[in-house]
Amino acid sequence: MKYYTKCSNYASDTCPCELAEEGKCIVCSMNRGESTCDCTDTVSYCIEQELINNGGKAKAHRPDIEGKITYVREFRDELKFIRFVVPDITPFMNRDVGTYVFMRLNSSTFYDVPLSVMYDDINVNTLAVLIKIRGVKTSKFKDLKVGDRITLRGPYYNGVMGRRDIAGFNNSKAYVFCKGIGFMPSIHVIEDLRRNNNEVKIYIDSGDFDNRLIYLIKKLYDMEVNEFKACDESGDLTEEYRDILGEMLSDGCKLIHMGLSNYLIKKSIRELERIGYNSRITFINNAKLCCGEGVCGACTKDMVLIIRCIYVRSNSRLMKLKN
Repeated sequence: MKYYTKCSNYASDTCPCELAEEGKCIVCSMNRGESTCDCTDTVSYCIEQELINNGGKAKAHRPDIEGKITYVREFRDELKFIRFVVPDITPFMNRDVGTYVFMRLNSSTFYDVPLSVMYDDINVNTLAVLIKIRGVKTSKFKDLKVGDRITLRGPYYNGVMGRRDIAGFNNSKAYVFCKGIGFMPSIHVIEDLRRNNNEVKIYIDSGDFDNRLIYLIKKLYDMEVNEFKACDESGDLTEEYRDILGEMLSDGCKLIHMGLSNYLIKKSIRELERIGYNSRITFINNAKLCCGEGVCGACTKDMVLIIRCIYVRSNSRLMKLKN
């Protein structure tokens, strides 16, 4: 199976970015100094030529958008469903699969957090996200309340691998498997599959989240959801999951989407190979969420950038100690 690492910013009005300016574009081989062009796209967009046309400089980033929180619902202390209104929802009206935004509190100077767009209403300029409170960055949203203001930037579009397969799939049968927060970037996949007259069966493992999450999904999206357990305590696929995959094969399924962790995606693909499934597979992008602004995904391509990040981070800590 081939993993596509196309940058979400590719061929957009903000491409090329700072990576291309530094000769480190993750898409364009010519920009990286190679002697041949390995571009196989048909959109007739040349990053290196665009860079030359722009005077060798990166194009301007997407502008920041300010939103006001209108609704907050908590699920224990680890999940927050947040709805907010923005001045202009036009950039989000395409509802493309894999759409996500970078979001931060107005009072925070910390790095923005990438979040899948979970719900939108173009009639009242409203968007929504579900935040998993776990690390240092997401904990900034823990005390968010109605009336607070946030800043977001986007939309970006490579939260899902296999967008072309999804777009060209119609009048057939698909299965969707998600675990926990992996359902969020899978929502638009399900909507697209249903819009294209496909029969879609949805299986969700709530993981360590509150089961009310499944209730919220059913209420918001009017979806018939089947609960299942993807893996056991040892990390192996459960017999229940294996049985569903076997039934799926005999049921005539032609596309599988997985909103799972990288570990479970790899385990699932091995099982699919074992049972002889050879149709389309799509999955959420956990590994290379390239933002197209010269940061995300860059370190996966160049060890020098990893060292540079560590160096900058270490220097920042030293400066704080000195002060």
